[in-house]
Amino acid sequence: ACQLIRTYDDRWSIEVFFKDTKQLLGLGQYQNVSLEAAVTHLHLVCFVYALLTHVAINRKGAKGKDKTVAHMSTSELQNEVRRQVWNDLTEHLEQFKSGDEIVKELKRLLIAA
Repeated sequence: ACQLIRTYDDRWSIEVFFKDTKQLLGLGQYQNVSLEAAVTHLHLVCFVYALLTHVAINRKGAKGKDKTVAHMSTSELQNEVRRQVWNDLTEHLEQFKSGDEIVKELKRLLIAA
């Protein structure tokens, strides 16, 4: 029974990977008939999963100190990446003369969407 539990535990991260890549990252939704395009899509999905894993590892507590603090779902990690990209973009745009107006307009458009 212990061996079965260990095997299931080892397999669990693989199951989560496939579930998340299919449901949240669009792995099963690609419909192009070109083999090259399908392979490119697969690579992009795997890249995004690796990026989200990197974000999770860099979160506070993810380096073996308190794993309960570090656990985030894939959708929470997606939101974290969106937040980081938004913060970097607005910080960059605000360096320009008309950057504040651009950021205000982007915020207005996001709220309207």
